[in-house]
Amino acid sequence: MRPVRWRKGVLAFAFFLMASMSYVVLLSIRNRHETTRTLGNEANETPYQSAHTRLPPLSTPHSQKEPQIVQKATERQIMRETKVTEKSEENIRDRALSINGMERVLNEDRFPNHLTSPEAIILVVQVHNRANYFKYLIESLKAIRDVDRVLVIISHDLYSEEMNSLVRSIDFCRVVQVFYPYSIQFYPDQFPAQDPLDCPRDINRAQAMQRRCKNAEHPDQYGHYREAKVTMTKHHWWWKISHVFDGMKLTKDFTGHVVFLEEDHYVSPDLVYMLNKMISMKPSACPSCDFIGLGIYDKLNDFRSLGSIHVQAWVSGKHNMGFAMNRETWNRLKSCSKMFCEFDDYNWDWTLQSLGKRCLNRPLSVVVVKTPKVFHIGQCGVHHKNSAQCDAKPTVDHFRDIIQKNLENLFPKEISLIGSSNPPASFAVMTNTGYGGWGDMRDRQLCLSYTEQNPEAILSQLGGYLKRL
Repeated sequence: MRPVRWRKGVLAFAFFLMASMSYVVLLSIRNRHETTRTLGNEANETPYQSAHTRLPPLSTPHSQKEPQIVQKATERQIMRETKVTEKSEENIRDRALSINGMERVLNEDRFPNHLTSPEAIILVVQVHNRANYFKYLIESLKAIRDVDRVLVIISHDLYSEEMNSLVRSIDFCRVVQVFYPYSIQFYPDQFPAQDPLDCPRDINRAQAMQRRCKNAEHPDQYGHYREAKVTMTKHHWWWKISHVFDGMKLTKDFTGHVVFLEEDHYVSPDLVYMLNKMISMKPSACPSCDFIGLGIYDKLNDFRSLGSIHVQAWVSGKHNMGFAMNRETWNRLKSCSKMFCEFDDYNWDWTLQSLGKRCLNRPLSVVVVKTPKVFHIGQCGVHHKNSAQCDAKPTVDHFRDIIQKNLENLFPKEISLIGSSNPPASFAVMTNTGYGGWGDMRDRQLCLSYTEQNPEAILSQLGGYLKRL
């Protein structure tokens, strides 16, 4: 009986071995199919993409001819497709970039496209995560007369369902969401976020060289090394303008004025009305002015100077809120891209002001309202640490009260220029030196790539951080 049991054992083992080999063969065939499909998809990627980054291009090259397809999207589709639950940073990044590529217009079925109209206005709002301010801005936008003729572009540097939900609540005009593609949220533990191998901010250069950290050779002018979270606002601001004027198919032929707002602003109901009045008057009031200013930080108690405007040199601490520019001004600024991106200052507005002296050989100029149409309600941000001051309601109530008491003074029939129409020839504030925080060559090269429309190529190179930088 023993030989019989032995033969049965051999047969059972042989059957198990054959089954195992069949499973391995089937698994190999399936993996080969998956690899072929992946390679087939990668064949359609841009030359700047790699298996590591997988970044779609910032925009379609203008030389490429594409069929003009009107993409209809219901609000329910937008709500479903922009929701995110527990996803990895890479998945969130892919979702954000997909939204950028689609350029879907929320509420387009309810409001006609007025971008070709002579009085067309685009409002661009740069947001981060301060929903407690952003909700008040949206409230004030809704009260603008003729807001249904405006395109609002919300530019995010963070994928946040709370902020997305607030955007989806906008039902009074056409809205487009875009996401800054190189947010530190999308690249944890690598540039543009803080790389673990980067130098700590406060070590000296000798210590950095000894450690051989990645950016040891490039502290800022004050000897400090890069802080990723500090650089993001300037990156986002420069990318946003380039993207709106040059990167989006929806706006690349737009010739009107674009107003730049932030999440902690609050606007007057006659914002659009006053802007159109100033645009009409600008050829006679100040034809060479670079900007139209709708916001100032002066204390306001009434609107008695409502119809007054004046010409000034553009100063970052006075005129960086709610100002407008057209493509002509953008092209002048774009010609100074190298100086903007290489100026050692992490503040976009101080850097912008420096271009007058360092690039244009004249001060930037603005024709600005005497009574503001844009108000600042933010108490917290990059330069504020006290969270107890982050309640916007008291400030909002103050501006609501002023607007309510001066309703009869809004929408002035005439506006008048006070003072000279010639922009100042001398510089009000010298900006030869920046405040630092922008000495790293990686920030400078990534910044320059926005106007060249090739950030993916730069980012791919910077992944290994070339020594020649």
